[in-house]
Amino acid sequence: MFDQGQAAGVAVKWPMEIHGRWSTLAATASSWASESYAAAEQMGAAAASWTGLLSSYRDSETQEIVRTALDKAPEVTQEWAQVAGRASEVLQGFATEANGLQQRASALEGQASRLQARLLRSSLLSSGGGEGPSFEDDALRREIEIHNGDVMTLESRWQDLEQQTAAEIDSIAGGGGFQDQIPVVSSAGADTDSAAFDAAGGSAGMDRFGARGLLGAGSLGFAFHSAVNQMIRSGNDSGTDDAVETATELYETVTSDDVTGRDLSAFYDHLGDMDADDIEEFSEANPQINQYSMPLPTNEDQLKSWPTGADGAAWWETLEANGTQVAMATFLPLVTGNTNGVPYTARNVANRRSLTQLLDADDLQRNQRVRLESIEQSLKEGGGERVLLSLNMGQEPVSRGRGPGPAPTDPLAAVSVGNPDSADTTTFNVSGMGSGTDAMPSEVGNAQQLYNGSRRDTSNEHAVVAWIGYESPGLKTVFRDEHAVDGSWALAYALDGHRGTMDAHREDGGTRVNVNAHSYGTNTAARALTHTTHPVDTYSMYGSAGIPEGVAQHASDLNVTTTDEGRPAVYATDASTDWLSDVGRSPGVRQDPTDTGFGAYVFSSDGMGHPPGYPVSGHYQNFAAAEEYGYLERDSQAFEALSLINDGRGDEVDEMTDATVEYYQDLFDRHVEEVANNPGRQVTAYRVELGGQSEQVDTRGEAVKLVNEYYADKDYCPAPEGP
Repeated sequence: MFDQGQAAGVAVKWPMEIHGRWSTLAATASSWASESYAAAEQMGAAAASWTGLLSSYRDSETQEIVRTALDKAPEVTQEWAQVAGRASEVLQGFATEANGLQQRASALEGQASRLQARLLRSSLLSSGGGEGPSFEDDALRREIEIHNGDVMTLESRWQDLEQQTAAEIDSIAGGGGFQDQIPVVSSAGADTDSAAFDAAGGSAGMDRFGARGLLGAGSLGFAFHSAVNQMIRSGNDSGTDDAVETATELYETVTSDDVTGRDLSAFYDHLGDMDADDIEEFSEANPQINQYSMPLPTNEDQLKSWPTGADGAAWWETLEANGTQVAMATFLPLVTGNTNGVPYTARNVANRRSLTQLLDADDLQRNQRVRLESIEQSLKEGGGERVLLSLNMGQEPVSRGRGPGPAPTDPLAAVSVGNPDSADTTTFNVSGMGSGTDAMPSEVGNAQQLYNGSRRDTSNEHAVVAWIGYESPGLKTVFRDEHAVDGSWALAYALDGHRGTMDAHREDGGTRVNVNAHSYGTNTAARALTHTTHPVDTYSMYGSAGIPEGVAQHASDLNVTTTDEGRPAVYATDASTDWLSDVGRSPGVRQDPTDTGFGAYVFSSDGMGHPPGYPVSGHYQNFAAAEEYGYLERDSQAFEALSLINDGRGDEVDEMTDATVEYYQDLFDRHVEEVANNPGRQVTAYRVELGGQSEQVDTRGEAVKLVNEYYADKDYCPAPEGP
């Protein structure tokens, strides 16, 4: 029990959590008992009529066996029905009182919150002398004492109810001398799960409701949980639960901690069988399904078992056949918009609907609202079609104690510039340290730059995705790998899902898929490319903070296609001015992908070789400052090279080696002279001599670009050994 605001012997006690679907429990218990008695009556009638079949069996050796086969069935089933009736009465009584205790706990929790607020404003928390507590403080102390007594009474009554009910159920299940009243059918071909309770073997219902079971709180005995969940299962089998109740139960399973891919598939299959009215009713009964997201895989087993893009495409086709696609996107937009296999155009419509609904809600937390508004803004700015591919609200926070629960996670998203449904090439850009949906317009702006660059010299249709699908690290955690580990599973699922979606909906066999990654994002993306089933066409790293040696020691360890030379289509660049990326690469822990031994195609960000462009000024993707160039700023050499690679023209990008770097540095020294026109002899300009012409420029970057352009225009690239 959390005692908040404790001082001078004063503390507000928070009531225990009591949650449960008590009406469902009571109704199911009543139905189960009724059906048990009906089954007993039917079995009696069957036994009475069985002897009438005697004339059909003239074989003297089998007559007696056939005649007496059902003699004991009525007695057994009647005993079973009586036990079911007794258990039903116990459980209905438990549900009635538990419902009252839950309401009482809720009232006490509200009272605790109000008392806590008053306590924090009172002088009871003062540690010093003064004039002593006021009349109001004394009154508050008495109110807290009464409240605390009520909390203790509630908890005592709940514990008594638990123990009493568990004891009664345990005795019915055979723990108190009533073993003979529980028939167990075990003849050949019989289903042993038909026993009323199997206190030794457990209940399949436990898998459905998880370790916390239907009741959600408390510590009732195993026999009690087994009985409750077996009854719920029996109710389902008998058809008493309608489609909405079944969907609710399946939804509770897929949002539990131990969800499996099979659970998700069962949930989707059931949604596919529901009609439009059921879908609407289910969404109204479970509003949280439009506030929080379906779970994503977080480990290898889940990634392998989660529904694939092909599965999602088949599900979407089922909805089309049933005429429920519109209903699904309207009433369950957050599910629809984030299901791999659903066309991105439909996902965009559904996710935008979710975004609007979420922003219209009054109970959004500040971290959620700031990021959702940022996502919304990113969809309005810039050229090119903006497509909201995914919107991840995380799972509903679960309070592990009393008092205020944990804050919801920051919303995540993926926004595409250009529509992947029709694009010839789709590029996923994975950002690094400090990135997030709170700056989504900037992230999508980077995607816009790549989109613009890729379309300049080609007729291919492109889509570039700003993938902010993981929580990137800050300065304090950038040297650890947990963010990359978590993000890698989500990215792998998105990449494989994209390929599956394209294969299902495109007759031309899908599109090219590129992955670009910056800084810490190269760690995340490299891990993802060791998890994926489908290879990507290229993987380009810029300003990498390093790849852990345990993830990949060579480019061939990554799931990327090969070039015509038989090498992995893995590219890397690192500007000489980018000291931050050097800091991120710890020797012996994270390796530099631009090192020769890693096996990537290394291209220049320093204005050397083809394609020509300005040298990159530092670590960032964008500097937005005069005479400064980030990796993704137009006219920077890195940007020009990435544009070619993403368009499938990586062979036009010069590969840098130690020899070629030395060669281009020599060219610069030969053709550029520093100019110092001040007493301190500081360099103020650069004089460039090329082809008998002289030109003075203000920055070193401009001088490098002039020299490089001059030689690049001549299509002259040295052999590795130099000129």
